[in-house]
Amino acid sequence: MARVPYLEESDLSEHAGLLDRIKRGRRGKLLNPYKALLHAPELARAWFEFTNTVRTAGSLDARLRELMVVLIARLTASAYVSGQHIPTLAIAAGVTLEECFEIQDWRNLIKLSLRERAALCCTEEMMKNGKISDSTFNEVKDLFSLPEQIELMIVVGMYDMARLVFDTLEIDPEKNGA
Repeated sequence: MARVPYLEESDLSEHAGLLDRIKRGRRGKLLNPYKALLHAPELARAWFEFTNTVRTAGSLDARLRELMVVLIARLTASAYVSGQHIPTLAIAAGVTLEECFEIQDWRNLIKLSLRERAALCCTEEMMKNGKISDSTFNEVKDLFSLPEQIELMIVVGMYDMARLVFDTLEIDPEKNGA
């Protein structure tokens, strides 16, 4: 149960424009994080703009991004991110159930591409060390364009930030996934 009360759409009449924008960007739904974040509407607006941009404006393919998110969820035991992404969003992006459950042992998953391995190494090092090693950075530089390199770092940072906020507030995963 969340540590803050969830706002319902009926509580948000003075923020109808923002509410409509959020719902349009989240497949017509007001997700639990926004039901909590909308207690601070301007921060909820900024959160939506940032996270929606990271999720939709980049050039990384959905499978690669979702592998990274699943690894973050597993490394941090994030209830919300795990509940949202495993299995529904992960499978929709082409990640198998085996990959979801074995992601922490990603070095032994034989079907991963070189780019996926580099992205997972980057994700793991950022999550465990707060940055990546020179050797990992060089591997990322060899396999990804400069905009993609920046996107990799931002995806990890954004999902880490999201799980910190959502898990601290004990936001409930959506029923039946996102």
